Amino acid sequence: MTKPSAPRPPGSPFDVGYGRPPQNTRFVKGQSGNPKGRPKKAKTPRPTESTQLRDQFLQVLNETVVAREGERTVKISKLDAVLRARIATAVKGNPIAQRDVRQFAMQCQAEQEAERKQELEFWTYYKDNYQRVVQSMQQKGEAVPDNWPHPEDVRISSKGTISFLDAMDEAGRRALQTVARWRDAYLLQAEWEHRQAPASAIRKYFGSTSLALLNGLTADFQLPTRLKLGTDGVCERLIDLAELSRSKLEKALDAQWGALGHPNWRMASHPSIGAVLQARNMPLDEWLSDVVDRPGASL
Repeated sequence: MTKPSAPRPPGSPFDVGYGRPPQNTRFVKGQSGNPKGRPKKAKTPRPTESTQLRDQFLQVLNETVVAREGERTVKISKLDAVLRARIATAVKGNPIAQRDVRQFAMQCQAEQEAERKQELEFWTYYKDNYQRVVQSMQQKGEAVPDNWPHPEDVRISSKGTISFLDAMDEAGRRALQTVARWRDAYLLQAEWEHRQAPASAIRKYFGSTSLALLNGLTADFQLPTRLKLGTDGVCERLIDLAELSRSKLEKALDAQWGALGHPNWRMASHPSIGAVLQARNMPLDEWLSDVVDRPGASL
């Protein structure tokens, strides 16, 4: 039996021994002995082999194979072939394939809808805050990027689709400048036709407006805000053209149509609005839907 230690007299120094750590190294009550906690395990980078395997996998999927579609053969990627085969199996009634195709289709539709919603929110915010952001950048002496479209040129249809009247690259800007020249040529042509034909003849074939003027208005309709004349601007342009002499008007027509590659304007051979749509790179059905979607527009 262990002999109990004798009690320490008051004021005697604290003896250090087994089970008796020094007072200055003892754990303090209510305080952790490792306040920083356990260190996190370092993340090991993915091995290079997995990246190589991924690249090889994608490369194999992108390889082309020959597949038959009805009576003809086509070249498609292996990934495309796998998807087509899976969908064909689902169409034939395989329940597992139907489940896989349905789940993948729902996932794709959900991701597409999320992207569309995100794009709609971005451009709505862009239109609402463009002026404030530009003013802030100008106050700081920062240059506004050239490829930022004007908010009035960002079109959001009733269906939530986004389109741009302004061009986002140099080729698109040149196309818009070409459309503006078409408009100017049509307005010149409208004034010349007005002087050549009596009002009664114009009304007989075109109502109260000549075909050239209709084409000019349509061309102006396709331009962004910075290049657009608008209804008032077109009226002011026609008033100015009416004051030109015959020789100056015909000289301006020669220069305008000649620059566009159509010098035979006197033979009433000026192009129709299809030339404007071609310069704008816009199909006719897209132009018609664009007109219908515009607030207050009618055909």
